[in-house]
Amino acid sequence: MGYRVAARIRNGLVGMAAIGLVAGGCTVNGPESPTPATSTSAESSRSKDLAVVGKPDADLCDLLTPEQQTALGVGGARPNAETDELTETDYPGCAWRRPLGEEPAYGIRVYAVPEGIKDFMGKISPAFPETEASYTVGNGFPAMQAQRGESLEQLGCMVGVDVADGQTLGVFASPGVSQVMSNQDICAKAKAAAEAAVTTLQSQG
Repeated sequence: MGYRVAARIRNGLVGMAAIGLVAGGCTVNGPESPTPATSTSAESSRSKDLAVVGKPDADLCDLLTPEQQTALGVGGARPNAETDELTETDYPGCAWRRPLGEEPAYGIRVYAVPEGIKDFMGKISPAFPETEASYTVGNGFPAMQAQRGESLEQLGCMVGVDVADGQTLGVFASPGVSQVMSNQDICAKAKAAAEAAVTTLQSQG
């Protein structure tokens, strides 16, 4: 398949820290009264649980609806297509790709990961700092985004979504062989696919 990348990536710990701001105040005769911290990190609580582990591969291929596939520019769902290159683990999943002859060439995969988001995303180390990010997708589900650093960014971009305790929805976007896409563009594809898959999961209840 044109989207398999042969590079082997070692496990490690990714430093994706929570981004917070705590502002403190003082009265004349009283103790400090700090204001609540605000955060955009994947430490935020998810809005509900959406189980993905244990779903058959065919069900994972339903996580991108035909309409979503069209919007993402991919098709041809293939269950349990490949081992994930960034974490070197064989997770149940499904893969889609850009139709042959259409540019730029890229593929999207989703994985049902039986690990918490920090453990899963911690395998991508060192992370490429320019695209490392934390945000929420869907209706308040914490997500972490990372590419592999050390000049290996073109392997692709992973978004992990905290969907339930000990369960992560992994969404990986990778450029085709001999295809060059900017790091921002390939991560945008991964984020858009994660948004779509979580939306589908939510609609399934």
